[in-house]
Amino acid sequence: MANGHGGADPPIVLFHYASGRGKQHPLKFLAGYRGRFLQCDAYQSYNALAGVNPVDYLADTLRAILDGHPKSRIEDLMPWRYAQPSSLAA
Repeated sequence: MANGHGGADPPIVLFHYASGRGKQHPLKFLAGYRGRFLQCDAYQSYNALAGVNPVDYLADTLRAILDGHPKSRIEDLMPWRYAQPSSLAA
């Protein structure tokens, strides 16, 4: 039986230390990452990974849900599909 992360094996938890706080560190460390999920804190440097501001994404997604975004199009609300607020209109 598959777990919520999409595989039968347990998910990996990883910590990586970088000597600075610039966006080059997560970009370098995660270069080539092709996983389905990436959970991190809200540190601004992570925005460079996908060009998505997590605060904007969350606000726009919650607004789309409150405005009645159809359940049949839930995939449209995923972060890898997020481009701009108008793309979430129902």
